[in-house]
Amino acid sequence: MVFFNVGRSFAQELASSDVYVAPQRFYAQKLVEDVRAKHPEVIYLNLRTIPPDRTESFKVASSPPSRGGKSDQADLDAEHGKSLVEQIKEAPQEFRVLLPLRDVSGKIIGNIAMRMKLAQGKTTSDAMKLAERVDRELQSGIPSKAKLFEPV
Repeated sequence: MVFFNVGRSFAQELASSDVYVAPQRFYAQKLVEDVRAKHPEVIYLNLRTIPPDRTESFKVASSPPSRGGKSDQADLDAEHGKSLVEQIKEAPQEFRVLLPLRDVSGKIIGNIAMRMKLAQGKTTSDAMKLAERVDRELQSGIPSKAKLFEPV
């Protein structure tokens, strides 16, 4: 029993630096859930940014909900304005898109990651069009980065 507690404590320490877990339900999570609900083609939708009291970018909201791991290089590239759209080889009707996350003024505050499943024959251009609609909906709902972390 003591071994289990020691091991669990160690694992929790590791998780605290590699994962962001919000202390309560907040605006970013509600925004992501509301926007994804309007787009049944979107399999997942994640927002990544630097949370309060952190120095690195993490997933701070996701639909469906999942743990907030650190951002990888592709995520960070999107935070610097480099978008990505790619067809998933193992699932040809699915696409992965990374875009900069912007507040209503247009300032980049993080990145958006989404995966979507489109009808057969759709292309990366179609995926980007849907991603841009989702992006506009998110951006219009973000008056500031600070708003993302307000409780709801």
